[in-house]
Amino acid sequence: MKTNFSIYEFGYVFAILHKQIECFIQSLPLRRISMQTTFQIVIIALTFMLVINGLYKSIDDRIRLRELCEDEEIGNLQELIKNTRGWISRHLLCAFFGVILVTAIKLTPSLEEFDLLAALFAAHIVFSLLFAFAESLFAQRISNAVDVRTAPARTPSAPSGGNFPPEGENA
Repeated sequence: MKTNFSIYEFGYVFAILHKQIECFIQSLPLRRISMQTTFQIVIIALTFMLVINGLYKSIDDRIRLRELCEDEEIGNLQELIKNTRGWISRHLLCAFFGVILVTAIKLTPSLEEFDLLAALFAAHIVFSLLFAFAESLFAQRISNAVDVRTAPARTPSAPSGGNFPPEGENA
């Protein structure tokens, strides 16, 4: 019984496998998809991932805020503000580049057939701006929580009623 293949036998088996894989790929309907449709599928997938990731992140951050407020950890709250501001800038940067891409598609005559792709980019821009707005509101909420915990304790004092002297003093 022969266990070692010679180089010629290996090449023959590889050629047969290669031919079978090539025939299989050519029979797939995905080969008939245009480049424009491929871009549209990619943008839809990216927008879907943006929405799912944004919702998951916002729920996770709100849970972390509640836990950090209960523990009164100001350093971690300030780190959460810093991370949230980073996400705001990321969302705004994505929206900015999306606007550039939509403008390029609309103003370039050779890309006029990509109108649906421009509409998908516009939807991605809207979601990016919505998440940037939601993150900014969340950062403001965290900032208020930090301000409440770092403000000096105020003691109730008697209201000053104008130019009257304090009680016990005769003028």
